[in-house]
Amino acid sequence: MKEVWKSTIWSSDYQVSNTGRLRSNKCGSWKVLKGGKNNRGYHQVAISVNGKTMSKLRHRLVAESFIPNPQNLETVNHIDGDKGNNTIENLEWMRNGDNLRHGHESGIRTGKRGEACNFTKINEFKALTIHTILRHWSQREIATHYKLRQANISCIKHGKSWRWMNLHGMHTNKSTENINEN
Repeated sequence: MKEVWKSTIWSSDYQVSNTGRLRSNKCGSWKVLKGGKNNRGYHQVAISVNGKTMSKLRHRLVAESFIPNPQNLETVNHIDGDKGNNTIENLEWMRNGDNLRHGHESGIRTGKRGEACNFTKINEFKALTIHTILRHWSQREIATHYKLRQANISCIKHGKSWRWMNLHGMHTNKSTENINEN
């Protein structure tokens, strides 16, 4: 593939290529920028526009410059799932939900849940206990007791977190006296 360069939508001092490379002309001659990876594995670069430094995702810069988006879709998808393959042939615009579905169907996104999730602050027993005592305690009281945010308790209550345990379908006789366990 012949490399083609286009100015970014952010500044004519930066150009992005159809192969996913980015270069800068800030010092009077074109220099290819290396960049790095963010905590989710996406390649990013820092660009400076009007004295303000911004971090930009490389695949998004390529899509914005080369791939038409007449439906105003919000997400750029890597077709083959390789976050390092930022060529225009491997990128497409998608809705957020379609992108998530693509990730799950292709096995790229595994969706850890419960205690396997790196961000969880409680275990299954506590989630069940919290759901049970919500009938007797306020969300604020539970959050204070478990040193959690009230929003975490609300998510359990409304089935936004720990929903795979089907807490709303459970009829349990667990005692609220076990609140300090685990």
